[in-house]
Amino acid sequence: MKTIGILSDTHGNYSAIDRAMSVLAECDYVFHLGDCFTDMRPYASALAGKLVCVKGNCDAARANAVEIVEVEGKRLMLTHGDRFGVKTTLQPLADYAAKEGADAVFYGHTHVAGIDERGGVTLVNPGALSFMTREKSIAYAVVASGKVVVKINGSLFWG
Repeated sequence: MKTIGILSDTHGNYSAIDRAMSVLAECDYVFHLGDCFTDMRPYASALAGKLVCVKGNCDAARANAVEIVEVEGKRLMLTHGDRFGVKTTLQPLADYAAKEGADAVFYGHTHVAGIDERGGVTLVNPGALSFMTREKSIAYAVVASGKVVVKINGSLFWG
């Protein structure tokens, strides 16, 4: 069994990242889906060896736009989502993920959390931690027994 913390669109909101670290530090993997993935630099030592980042449309730093990570035999695709037009439709993202043999795809960009399924591929947006986003959230995934189970968690940021 492996656990994954997923966040996106942090846009310099270190106080929200600090709150999320109570969960992220305990995970086997941490995925940052772009738009200010360099916000994770202060946490690099705490997340050593388990942080994977992809480039968002607001990132000037060098990183891949798409990464495939294999966890417990499951292929997980990471992307920001802007290159797939996720603000309009999820179908191009789902089609690309299926073509890549991904079991699940994690994307950001919309700042809206959600879990969907298309053609046998689970699509997960953890939401955002940006100052601009009213309902901040991250996602938490467990990969075990041939399954990927995901939950959106906003409760860290309420109140």
